[in-house]
Amino acid sequence: MDILRFIQSRAMREYLEEINYKFNADECAWLVYQCRTAILSEKHAAWKEIIDTMPDHEVISESLSHKSLHKFLKQYMEIENRSIELFFEPMDDAFYQFSWSYVSDNYKPYYKTVDECFSAAIKYHNENDLLSPEEKSNAYIDIFKMYDGDVHEHIKFKPDGKIISTFPSVYSLSEEEFRLYNFFFQCTHFCFLNPFKTGDVLFNARYDDYPNHNLMVFDRIELSETDRLLAYGYVMDDGHIMREGFDCLDLDYYKSEHFEDEYRALDYVRKYLLGELSLTGLMNKYHQIMCEEQAKNTEFHSDLWENDTVDEKWKRNWFFEQTQNI
Repeated sequence: MDILRFIQSRAMREYLEEINYKFNADECAWLVYQCRTAILSEKHAAWKEIIDTMPDHEVISESLSHKSLHKFLKQYMEIENRSIELFFEPMDDAFYQFSWSYVSDNYKPYYKTVDECFSAAIKYHNENDLLSPEEKSNAYIDIFKMYDGDVHEHIKFKPDGKIISTFPSVYSLSEEEFRLYNFFFQCTHFCFLNPFKTGDVLFNARYDDYPNHNLMVFDRIELSETDRLLAYGYVMDDGHIMREGFDCLDLDYYKSEHFEDEYRALDYVRKYLLGELSLTGLMNKYHQIMCEEQAKNTEFHSDLWENDTVDEKWKRNWFFEQTQNI
């Protein structure tokens, strides 16, 4: 099994392959679970291969233990398969709703069958297609099976109809199954050897549609407040330089030397961490960039105002007057 396929970060894949890292069964099972690019059938095939080819043993997480990794994986897959069966099973007075990942709170009308709901979701996407080619590859459809006012099953689909993941309803789980499904993997974490060095400019591969807006200047690996080893560094957030921690598996090298807008400040953060710039120099550069960005925004809005027609100005003034009375 190519377990590296389940690691999204190219930098981490290449490094672990380079050092010939040997994954144990626990690490393999967890890597399959956390992967966001694999469809459910791929995950189940990988877990079955772990069961068939790797030795069994007791596994322990922070809140739950199991005498057999193999038995746990079988139970986990059985829960997901049963959830899918229940999702497609006809129920009187049940209905389906869809929501696209790229639009928030866009639950659409009720549909009596999954096929009707899925077809309506595709039609909605085709009629309201505002996605770039990069965004399209990451878009997915959430479909919820509703009954008696509650979500009974929930499945995430790729646009081609393949199932990405299922979210079993609490109504379909025993107490043991609920704990096993909702706590075991979630309370298990691994920190793998990584190639990152202080001053490296990285981006979060979870949001690789806009890497320039997800940049981090890496500092060091540290324990988080929840006792997880995370990669800590500095990010830009609405004009503020902030220290954040991320899972190494989500981070990749930002290989461009181009920094846009306020994110230009991160280049000087990098130089400061590498000892190439003093703290005073960093503060001055940061202040300069923020002033330049503010001036650019002011110029943009001034040009927009000058190009308004009389009617548009009247509308803006009217809107301003209305908002003052709220």
